[in-house]
Amino acid sequence: MQEELTAVVNDRTYLLKRIYHSELPLTYHVHFEHNGRPVVFRIRLESSDWKVLPHQLPDYVREDASGLIGAIKENETAK
Repeated sequence: MQEELTAVVNDRTYLLKRIYHSELPLTYHVHFEHNGRPVVFRIRLESSDWKVLPHQLPDYVREDASGLIGAIKENETAK
């Protein structure tokens, strides 16, 4: 498992950073650029489902969410 990984979904590159604290749900911070500006949002494990936390995001991010969650799941099962 990696603490930081890059995922390419629909030709867009995202940097995912795993954030773990024993008292908080497992969360990934997702970094990407939109119109030349950095954007960060979170995907969190809630009741065994990964959820994109509410944030004002471009529509394409919602479309890419399943690919991002797939990359996270793959990372979590890697040794």
